[in-house]
Amino acid sequence: MQLLPADGSLPARLRLGPHAEFSLLAQPGWRGATAGLRELAPHEVLVAPYVSEAMGTRLRAQGTCYLDRAGNAWLTEGTHLTTVLVQGRAKPREVRAAGSLLLGKMGLHLLPHLLTEPQLVRESYRTIAARVGLPIATIGWLLVSLQAQRYLVPETPRRLVELAELRHRWVAAYGETVRPKLVAGQYRWLEPTLKLGRHGWQQVPLPAGRHWGGEPAAHLLAAHLLLDGYLLPQDFTLYSSATRGELMRTMRLVPDPNGVVQVLVTPAGTQPPAPRPDCVFPLLVYADLLLSGDPRNREVARMLAAEYLPK
Repeated sequence: MQLLPADGSLPARLRLGPHAEFSLLAQPGWRGATAGLRELAPHEVLVAPYVSEAMGTRLRAQGTCYLDRAGNAWLTEGTHLTTVLVQGRAKPREVRAAGSLLLGKMGLHLLPHLLTEPQLVRESYRTIAARVGLPIATIGWLLVSLQAQRYLVPETPRRLVELAELRHRWVAAYGETVRPKLVAGQYRWLEPTLKLGRHGWQQVPLPAGRHWGGEPAAHLLAAHLLLDGYLLPQDFTLYSSATRGELMRTMRLVPDPNGVVQVLVTPAGTQPPAPRPDCVFPLLVYADLLLSGDPRNREVARMLAAEYLPK
């Protein structure tokens, strides 16, 4: 195996045996968010900080070659029947530390604010801390982590880069570690017409402290971007801290494990600004749509990002 240097605008190359040669695509901030990873050509290799066995299995299934800093690798070159597979090596300590801090509880709270208002990163630590509701020292450590993973350029003024990649990482971590803990129950509409009518759900009173997410929020936020009827909500996401009795009494909902209304507890702490008082902030709507797994929702999420999320 021989590593060849970069040549002008070309990436570094890796030669395996006398015939197989690969181009290395470095992704220093990649942590497994396949949604933001473009399809690689057969001769291209994803070079990432760490690829777990589970992620390696998924990458191999889609034909993506990879290398990581721990030495895990899968390289295959079908023309000359050349294949290398190394797996099971532990994550390097520095990758564990940076990743766990940024995508831990505090990082997952800070990132929505920065991904919604990237200019906030230019402010003092004290100003950022007051805006998002975190200790000043925590803000300092999180910005150091962002810089270490090449999402933050420390020049004056500070600025964020690779926002789309960082956004996909936040969505993946939110969906894995935060959202499952927020689920408070499934409900159905008391009147079936609310489920079947085109806009009947919009006539349901929405008391203060309750906000639409997912499909209904996308319908409200992106109606001007969509053809009429393209996204009539079928599954309803509602963020609320109301009790079951309050939901039943004020919104005509009935507990039902197979119901189309999913209620989630509103995330704790200060939330980023939202363009409508009846919806959660756009990044959370975007996450709900992507995590649903529905192809139509993914397309609407793309349009929502183009309209509301900084690039």
